[in-house]
Amino acid sequence: AQAGGDRVSARNAWLRASEYRRQSWYFLRSDLDDPRLREGYARHVAAFVAATALMDHPAERVRVPYEGTTLAGYLYAPDDSGTPRPTIVMLCGYDSTAEYGWVDVPPALERGYAVLVVEGPGQGGALIEQGLPMRPDFENVLTPVVDWLLARPGVDADAVVLFGRSFAGYLAPRAAAFEHRIAALVCDPAQPEMADRLPKGPAARLAAPVVRLQMRRNPRRREFFGARMATHGLTDVGAYFAELRRYSMLSLADRITCPTLVVEAEGDFAGGSGARLVEAMTA
Repeated sequence: AQAGGDRVSARNAWLRASEYRRQSWYFLRSDLDDPRLREGYARHVAAFVAATALMDHPAERVRVPYEGTTLAGYLYAPDDSGTPRPTIVMLCGYDSTAEYGWVDVPPALERGYAVLVVEGPGQGGALIEQGLPMRPDFENVLTPVVDWLLARPGVDADAVVLFGRSFAGYLAPRAAAFEHRIAALVCDPAQPEMADRLPKGPAARLAAPVVRLQMRRNPRRREFFGARMATHGLTDVGAYFAELRRYSMLSLADRITCPTLVVEAEGDFAGGSGARLVEAMTA
């Protein structure tokens, strides 16, 4: 299609190929050194970059400075006029990449927003290529991102929106409790306490031994928990459960100063905690 000059079909085919490539390694993430994971990830990115070259609006692959290295992302704008625009910072979720974040971008561009999709530690290339595990104090990730973004042309510094889907429903409100240059916050859904997903009471002591047994007997459970442990740089499920308890921000919710939209959708497996965040907020 590209060789024949069919720009639209070629762009859509590259986007489709990128997602196919992502699916090729999605269930191989427990071993970050698996060559199938690394090759699949590289092809996922390459196909998406090929698609951005055929888009009808600016789509720039960027590297954001962060603690002696850089984080990957894409900066999109509705046009190339350089007009300062409200800008959405879209954070990645537990299992996603900056490339996968494209799925939420077109509706924003249609409404005149610029969009920065950026990976943090534990996500996409930051994890697979750089070996950076996820961290609960995500304000230390977002602040360098905002510093970089506000130095860019075409960004309205008074209209930066922070958008967190899935696991970023924790990362975004946690960061917004400290980063007050954010004009608005969206959590879809809010996940202020990741320990809410863990067993409580007497069952809590049995959780890790039971999961270890499941992982020995069931390859799907082994990969499911193995991929999540790898995200945090861990190899033991007990340590993983302890790590999740560090992902807590309800006690910080009163520090959020911007208007906030908390989305609760019927049937959302990650939902159910939005009301707790709202009750703890004063914004």
